[in-house]
Amino acid sequence: MKLAIGTVQFGMAYGISNRYGQTPQKEVASMLATGEELGVELLDTAASYGQSEKILGETLPKSHTFKIITKTPHFKLPVIGISEVKYVQTAFEKSLKNLCQDAIYGLLIHNVDDLLVKGGELLFDELRRLKDKGYIQKIGVSVYNGKQLDNILERYEIDIAQIPLNIFDQKLLRDGYLTKLKNRGVETHARSVFLQGLLVMPIAEVPPFFSPLMPLLQTYHNVINDHNVPLQTGALNFVKQINEIDYIIVGVCTKQQLIENIKIYNLSLPLKVDYRAFACDNDYLLNPCNWTLA
Repeated sequence: MKLAIGTVQFGMAYGISNRYGQTPQKEVASMLATGEELGVELLDTAASYGQSEKILGETLPKSHTFKIITKTPHFKLPVIGISEVKYVQTAFEKSLKNLCQDAIYGLLIHNVDDLLVKGGELLFDELRRLKDKGYIQKIGVSVYNGKQLDNILERYEIDIAQIPLNIFDQKLLRDGYLTKLKNRGVETHARSVFLQGLLVMPIAEVPPFFSPLMPLLQTYHNVINDHNVPLQTGALNFVKQINEIDYIIVGVCTKQQLIENIKIYNLSLPLKVDYRAFACDNDYLLNPCNWTLA
């Protein structure tokens, strides 16, 4: 199954449509058991996701079959040196300890620009060393745009790229980057498929900050409602039909949300929707890093 569980809500209250706050550990255990039973293969976490790694380590049974991906700390420095490399090593050791794992599936550079400054190659060398030692199977990056991808692909041989992709944010698909990644043999993970829940929350609850997107959002609601299916169906259907995507990372707060998303994912719904009509080039509003909702 392409559908993967994003675990940020396991460690902190996250998402503009999140009404539940941080997911209780008992609910996490139930979600993981249900997800594994229903065919979910991959869990996506990060050291920066609050207590997510620790909660996973305390909750996952030793016999689990999940592939686990975590991410490096952010540096955002003009130069990367030996101290940052040592910190990545120490942070990864802590991640393994928190996760209660001897090895995991993947480790991604969380802030891709850390690889693009002077000394960034030292960080990648450390990831490669961890891979050679057998602590991780695959190494890669989390990116926001095509320019970052171009710079990375020119300099590094990555195994995984995690990218933003949803019915509004179609730039990487439109500009051929998914094909480029597939031709390079890079495993591609789509994130932000619900845009932190913005795409599926009631129009009346959308914060005023997003008023420039409101006409497009209302049109999307109208089109999907005309098909008499949940709003999640359109968002998941769009990403699922893209062959170049290997995993679709979806954050969930409850077991019921997970079950609903898996049910929607498994339904073969031939929605006659031209998703290109919803493509938006407002990069500022499509990047959650820019959101100011207070």
